[in-house]
Amino acid sequence: MMRLLLWRDRARENQLTGRLLLDGSFISTKEAPGDFDGIFIGAEGIEDILANNPEAQLLLNYLVCKEIYGGDLLFFSEAALRKYPHFCRIDGFDYNKNQQPKGLVELIV
Repeated sequence: MMRLLLWRDRARENQLTGRLLLDGSFISTKEAPGDFDGIFIGAEGIEDILANNPEAQLLLNYLVCKEIYGGDLLFFSEAALRKYPHFCRIDGFDYNKNQQPKGLVELIV
């Protein structure tokens, strides 16, 4: 949990705002989840921030998030979600391998 909060704090410091969808053991009944799984949907204008801020870019880099913050984090912008809804699918994120619904929490960052 501490590494997710660290990621959130760094994201806020770098003006990365949006919605964070979390699932997996982080929101289950597991007492001490080892990682987090999520999709970050960046708010309008995030492209400008990413174009000019290398630290912000690293915060949304899958491999960096995995290594430093202990999470599997995918990123889509709101604009990409609107323009390419079939490519940026978040509706399948809340189903397990057997296509059964699982828990999902949405946070505002």
